[in-house]
Amino acid sequence: MNLDQYPIISDLSHLLYKFESIGPKGIIKKVIQYTPVKSIGKKIYNLSFGDLNEINGVPDDTIDSNNNDTKKISITVARSALEFSSQFPHARILVIGSTKSRTRLYQMTFRKHFEEIDKLFDIQGYIEYDWRKFESGINYEAFLFTKKLNKL
Repeated sequence: MNLDQYPIISDLSHLLYKFESIGPKGIIKKVIQYTPVKSIGKKIYNLSFGDLNEINGVPDDTIDSNNNDTKKISITVARSALEFSSQFPHARILVIGSTKSRTRLYQMTFRKHFEEIDKLFDIQGYIEYDWRKFESGINYEAFLFTKKLNKL
């Protein structure tokens, strides 16, 4: 992935990644966290992303920082998914927006970059109480990424 992205730093567990967004609003600390979701299924990790909450060190996904670098941030989050998947090749990544509009934004990003994503991950969308192969034009409630093991 040779697209413009921010440098990321992982903790030793490879479940937490940090970087800084740089734009007109200054430097904003960001964090990406992968958390096991045992209630859904084996080896599923929820991807949480947002501004760093300085008090508890976790992402705050309710803040809309608008630092004019959405594309660069999206590519940085995607890079973290690649690094996470290299450490946990059999894990699946669950992505759900904190609001319907954020979920829709994620879906538009996935659709826009589907050709690149599809080379590395299988994507499923959750709709009507079922997981289905990701298709354009369907509004999903959540997304599940599974690394294509023979592609990385």
